[in-house]
Amino acid sequence: MQWRAVLRSTGQSGGARVEDVSLAYLPRNVAPEVTQIQVLPVGVALQPAVQIPVDPNIEASGLDPALVGAVVQIPPRRLFQRGAVSFQWQAEDRNGDQLEYSVYYRPVGESTFHLLKEKLRENFFSIDGATLGDGRYVFKVVASDAPENSLGQALTGERVSEPVDVDSTPPVVRAAGEPQVTADGHVRVRFTVEDASGMVRRADVSVDSGEWRAIFPEDGIADSPRESYALDLVVAGAGEHTISLRAFDGSGNVGSARVVVRR
Repeated sequence: MQWRAVLRSTGQSGGARVEDVSLAYLPRNVAPEVTQIQVLPVGVALQPAVQIPVDPNIEASGLDPALVGAVVQIPPRRLFQRGAVSFQWQAEDRNGDQLEYSVYYRPVGESTFHLLKEKLRENFFSIDGATLGDGRYVFKVVASDAPENSLGQALTGERVSEPVDVDSTPPVVRAAGEPQVTADGHVRVRFTVEDASGMVRRADVSVDSGEWRAIFPEDGIADSPRESYALDLVVAGAGEHTISLRAFDGSGNVGSARVVVRR
């Protein structure tokens, strides 16, 4: 901004002079930018933390609260929620405008985004994966500086996440064939585990409601949608005994089955 004043003296006492100059301007609005989206492991939910309130007298005065002390933003609290899909993002605005956010999703392979939530002030969001259905999704975060700009002057910026696998269906556990009981108290039993949307991650076995013990599939490692388990267990005492197997997939879903044998 440049300006010029031309002063002409009439020769009278005091002459011409400038006592005060004021200038009003409107900064050019710059679109906000979403710089990062972090997707958390499935099962981690985010909950707003209690924030330190700003003195309402400061807000009423029109001052920036940061001028009278740092405004501390407490990060959200993390907690376990089965099947939860959560993500956080970072955004910046070079004008220092307050931002609000809208969150969208679309299945991988489709082209249309669907709105999940709008007018968010927090920079995080959690959703129950079961409401989306099993599949692979991408999420889009749109940041807007509308809260501090007049109608028609607001700008937006956006970013799309990496693909996220949503799996809310537990693995299916089945007993394969008939158990075999030997005279020395050994029981041989086979189970199969299948997961329709993900990978089998681990399995445990329990005899007569006892402690769960980790077991490994026949190929030595649980890393595929279908695994087989061949167990050779010892049962104590005559009568009926219950053998239970539970299996987990990569999203923490659990399925189980049991067989009853008689010695």
